[in-house]
Amino acid sequence: MKRTLILTFMSIFALSLAPALSGCGTKPKAEMENLKVALEQIKIERDNLQVEVDTVTQTRDNLQQQIDEITESRDAAIKETKMAKERTDNLASQLETETQKVRELQDQLKSVQVAITELQDKLM
Repeated sequence: MKRTLILTFMSIFALSLAPALSGCGTKPKAEMENLKVALEQIKIERDNLQVEVDTVTQTRDNLQQQIDEITESRDAAIKETKMAKERTDNLASQLETETQKVRELQDQLKSVQVAITELQDKLM
């Protein structure tokens, strides 16, 4: 009797679990399929984002190269400008020196002309 009662109870328990177990079997399969689809979408998004990252990285590298070239050109222009300024300053200094020499020669010429005029006046 005790055995019969236990078997009956186990049968009822097993029969009550059957619908639940059959539902659990399909639900995890559907959920697994949904997860697989979601995983594939995530992989596609990841790949697309990686392409964008690669593109941005390449663009950044190109821009950095342009910045380096422009910086080099700017530095060369600054150097050339400094050299031109030095040359201009040197030429201005030489011009001032030569101008001073011309003034001195003009003063000497005036003195000589005055001396010639005085000589001419004495000779006449």
